Amino acid sequence: MIYFLNGCPYEGYSWLSNQYGLAIDNVVAYELVAPNATVVTVREENDPDLFFSLKGGGNNYGVVTRFTLKTYPQGAVWGGIAAYNSSYISAFTAASVKFCSEVTDPKAGMIMVYGYTSGQVYFSTQVFYDGPTPPDGIFDDFLAIPALAQDVTTRSFFDLINSTVAPINASTGYRTVFNDIPMLEYSESNIEGVIDELNYWGPTLSAHGGFFIGYAFEPFLPSLLTHAPAGSSAYPGSRDHVAFPTNLNMQWLSESEDGVFHDAARQTAERLGAEGESIYPNYAIYGTPVVDMFGEEGVKRMEATRERVDPYGVMSLTGGFKV
Repeated sequence: MIYFLNGCPYEGYSWLSNQYGLAIDNVVAYELVAPNATVVTVREENDPDLFFSLKGGGNNYGVVTRFTLKTYPQGAVWGGIAAYNSSYISAFTAASVKFCSEVTDPKAGMIMVYGYTSGQVYFSTQVFYDGPTPPDGIFDDFLAIPALAQDVTTRSFFDLINSTVAPINASTGYRTVFNDIPMLEYSESNIEGVIDELNYWGPTLSAHGGFFIGYAFEPFLPSLLTHAPAGSSAYPGSRDHVAFPTNLNMQWLSESEDGVFHDAARQTAERLGAEGESIYPNYAIYGTPVVDMFGEEGVKRMEATRERVDPYGVMSLTGGFKV
């Protein structure tokens, strides 16, 4: 099986990013319908500024109709989802801190979610290993915690992804807002800060029809951004170090409460996020300044490219983050 790193106009963190980098680090070429209606193939060699801008810069330059990507052989993987009740939160947090600080195997990945729903705090994991069986010691602390539900096994990559569809579809019909909370480390104090936020916003937003609040921790190795050279893509603004793209997800019922949840999403991100770190566009709430995603130098380069490629502002008529 060949795994295509989820190529998209934005960046694409994945289970394989520790081994191969971001999705945009694996784009070789874009087929682009430019604003003047010409179809062009954009590569580093023939238009480095446009290639840079397309790698993270969204739909500011035309419509991408094809991606040429690096591909990698993909065998069976091990992983899945497990959920736990709040009585094991100390053990879960300790296991999370240990994984983030000690595991260096690039084939291992994990997402830890601290959530609030139906008046209760709960937490869950998605575990992943790029191989049929993980080495001893990587996930043992998590597997030792009694689970409310667990679906962790060896399977194809396709089947692993499909196994997450049901939990995602459970939110169908609810209004949703995301925001990014960049963090430099997942220490015990940082996680405790998230738990404090959850204990505040959970009950507070339940009074406004809140269905779910979740903070998803996505740890990666310090080498994550070294798979492509500095200045090779619009996102992140700097490749000097890794800022984890922590995802905030809030869901509720009534349109009349939109402002309450949007304000809450901004407030909690401001309190928890590391100042000055690149905001991940796939998670960023609407209205996030593009300079916070791409940095000042990146935005200048992107603006100059946009003025050249789209002098009449055709793509400014679309949605998304505009440069």
